[in-house]
Formats: sequence, structure tokens, C-alpha cells
Amino acid sequence: MKKIIILLLIASPCFLFSQMVVVLNHNGNSSLFSTPQPFVDAYDASVDGDTIYLPGGPFQPPAGIDKRLTIIGAGHYPDSTTATGVTTISGSINLLSNADRTVLQGLNITGNVIFQHNSRIDSVIIYRCYAGSVAFNGDFDLAHNCRNVLLYQNAISTLYINYSSDIRIFNNIINALIGIASDAWIRNNKIGVLSGISYSLIENNMFESLGPGQFNTFRNSVFPLALPADDNTWINNYPSQPYAALFVNSTVWFSYTDNYHLQNPGSFPGTDALQAGIYGGYYPYKAGAVPSNVHIQSKTIPLQPDVNGQLNIQVKVAAQNN
Repeated sequence: MKKIIILLLIASPCFLFSQMVVVLNHNGNSSLFSTPQPFVDAYDASVDGDTIYLPGGPFQPPAGIDKRLTIIGAGHYPDSTTATGVTTISGSINLLSNADRTVLQGLNITGNVIFQHNSRIDSVIIYRCYAGSVAFNGDFDLAHNCRNVLLYQNAISTLYINYSSDIRIFNNIINALIGIASDAWIRNNKIGVLSGISYSLIENNMFESLGPGQFNTFRNSVFPLALPADDNTWINNYPSQPYAALFVNSTVWFSYTDNYHLQNPGSFPGTDALQAGIYGGYYPYKAGAVPSNVHIQSKTIPLQPDVNGQLNIQVKVAAQNN
């Protein structure tokens, strides 16, 4: 897939330098959309299994995602997208009942990612995105609720995991993680407040505060206060740690100028003997949350052709290992 994209970039400079050209890849064949709403039009033309590449720039999303798609942006960190611009979704992404195995990557979502109520959407992956919130909208009828969803290396203001099961939350930066009748594996995150979570395995996290919850197992996690005596199980945790002093630089729940490396990473080993927090575990947080496709690092575009009528465009790209 990476070879296909490199060839497309060389053959089509407009994709490199226009902010509003979307690429739809179907079985190795690519189509370009430069219409007033290119993301919407690319979605309308797509079928299950296709990939949509969004360059830097603002995009209106489709009313709902009701197909199995991979949607890849250029990233959301300003300092990692100087050559492309941030890929901004102006609004919310609504995942509907046929969105099983959809993948979202490298997007700045100004609204929310919403899993349709009682949709039982399975096997969605969301990574290296920024979102106002991610919400699983289930209820007591667990047979129809979302399951087997993986979220990693994201920055999420509020994550709601209501009536869902087998939700894996790894190496994210989260302001508030809230749940009702949840069943999750919460590992190596930086979390402002955890509240309402139950029946979950919670390990190797850094917490600023802790709300009510029950029947969870907490392991090797860092807390600013003493641990409560309640219905949870507590194993090898680190209570009474001064949260503000844990990180190299942390001013708010998330800022592009903060540095969330630990001051003393060796002081808080996780269950795997790696450090607790977002830089340990299975998916160590990637600098700049750079997407996994070929990354454009810089470009030089002359204002006019040379004496031979040629335009000497120089582009520096870097392949990503993950």
C-alpha cells in the first residue's frame, strides 16, 4: 500500500499541495476527489474494504459511516504537519451498524466519534486521533452493544464506554473516562478522572483523580491520593504521588506544547516491568502521533518554472514502521 501512495504523489502534484483533494483507494486503484465536499463524495463512491486518504485541511464528514472503511488523515499535531497541514474533521463522525472493522487514524475531530445506539458495532480501531469525545451508546440489552474496540495513542477529552464489552484503551491521553456497566482493559494511559467504571482491568495508568467504580482490578497504577477501601481489587499500585510533578511538563489535560514523559520513569514500573504511563506498554505513544502511512516531512515549490520550463518540486517523505 505504501508503494501505491508514493507513486501517486509523484504522478499527481495536486494531491501534495491542494488541501482539498481526497484519495479513494479501491483494490490498488486510486480516484481523486476535489469537489466542494470531497470527503463526502469519496465516501459515497466507496465500498466495503476501501481506504480514504484525507490530506491536511478542513473537511465536512458524511452524515454517517455505514461501511467498513479505513480513513487516514495527515495527523493532528501542528509541529508534525507543517508540510501538509492538520487534517480536521469539522463536526462529528457517526459510526452506524455496518461500520464493523472501520479504522480511523490521524484525524483532528472537532466534534465527537459516536457509536450508533444499540448498533453492536464490532472491531473498530481508532488511533492517533484527537476527538472531543468518543461515545459508546449502549443500554441494558448488552446483546446489541458495541464490543471489541481498540483505542490507542489518541487524545480524547471525554470517553464514554456505556454498556459495552471488550473495549481496549491503551496509551491514550484522556481528560475524563466515564462508564456504566463497562467491561474494558484500560492500560498505560494518562487519565484526568476515572468514574463509573466497573468489571474492568485497569493497569499501568497515571491518574489525576478517581471517582466511584466497583469490581475493577487496579494494578501498577499511579494515584495522587491514598487508595480507598472499597469493592475494587488493588495490586502493586503507587498511591499518594504528586500528580503535577510526575511529568516533564504538564499544564492541562492535553497540550501540544506539554511533555508527558515521566520525570522518573524507573520509579513506576508497570505489570510488564516497563514504565507506567503512555510511553510504556504495548503501544508506546508515538511522537507527534504521526500516521502509519508515508509521512511528508517537507516540500519546496518554486514560484515559477526554470529556463527550460520545468518546475523543480522537491518533496521529502519518510516511511513509517508503525
